Amino acid sequence: MDWRMTKAAAEQVGRFAANLVRARLLGRQAIWPFFALYYATHRCNAGCAWCSRSREVRTPRRLAEMNLRRTRQVLASVREIVPTLYVTGGEPLVLDDIEARLEIARSLGFYPILLNTNATLLHRRSDVLRLLDTLVVSLHTVDPAALAATYGVSRQSAVQALDNIKMAAERSASGGAQMMANCVLTPDNIGGANAVLDFCLAHGIELAVVPAVVHQQPLMASGDPAARLKYTQFLDRVVAIKRLHPEKIQGTMGYLWRIRDLQPFPCRPDGMLPISPDGWVINPCDADYSRRGIVDGRTSVRTILNSRVDWSAPFRQCAGKCLKACYVQPAEVLGNCPPAILAEYLARMRR
Repeated sequence: MDWRMTKAAAEQVGRFAANLVRARLLGRQAIWPFFALYYATHRCNAGCAWCSRSREVRTPRRLAEMNLRRTRQVLASVREIVPTLYVTGGEPLVLDDIEARLEIARSLGFYPILLNTNATLLHRRSDVLRLLDTLVVSLHTVDPAALAATYGVSRQSAVQALDNIKMAAERSASGGAQMMANCVLTPDNIGGANAVLDFCLAHGIELAVVPAVVHQQPLMASGDPAARLKYTQFLDRVVAIKRLHPEKIQGTMGYLWRIRDLQPFPCRPDGMLPISPDGWVINPCDADYSRRGIVDGRTSVRTILNSRVDWSAPFRQCAGKCLKACYVQPAEVLGNCPPAILAEYLARMRR
């Protein structure tokens, strides 16, 4: 068994117990993070219509990325808090040194290391696959023309992305990094969601689904009734597959039912630890997303969290419904049937 996995599992069990006490017994708002979300860059070679970081990606004055020395310094401080690292952007594969950054993460003992990509550049940067535990590909449609329109890229690039996803899935089946596809559901693409699911089932790719969220509300809530019906029917199929084959669908049953019905949930965004490209700890609340403090030789992630998070504040229900897995899953972990959810998490780590 990978030493990183063993250590991470023990840490997450402890974190789960501590956060359960804070949330269920003490009724506190703030919890300690379960994972770090490392924005390696805000540069991107695409322009997705509902990009959650569109403001940062599309500004002409993007944040500069850290050099490798600073990357090690910051990630070492992050690793003192969480074992799991989710690398995203922007598009991480535009970085010439993304492999070196992943090497640093592995040397620090992060597990699992996940990287999210639009897959358009994966054929040029396939060496990242040996450094990852899970490759997460954005896959909102399997129609090349529709994918090109969604990404704001050429049809050729969209075809390349689909070919790259198939290539990575073949490597995964041969013992490489696990594969996950992230499908963001909107009134515009819900008609093709079943085709995405079929594609993932055919290629052995775990599917994660999430409703698009704009201004802290799911787009599906304001869609036309026909689109909402298709959405509900699709989630019913996803839930049915999850029951029979849990490994084929990402997320807990509670999460899937919640996004199916677009239900509010007890959001505790501090379950996620976002890190900006230039090494700042960011407030994880999507309605705020302000800078909490920079990690440097004088200030660590722990000191920033201790000084900038109100650990005594009681839980407060948010008016928003940011039904994203990074917010909903921690709520589910601390909500309904925690032992079963913890068991599912540990089983997933061993796959």
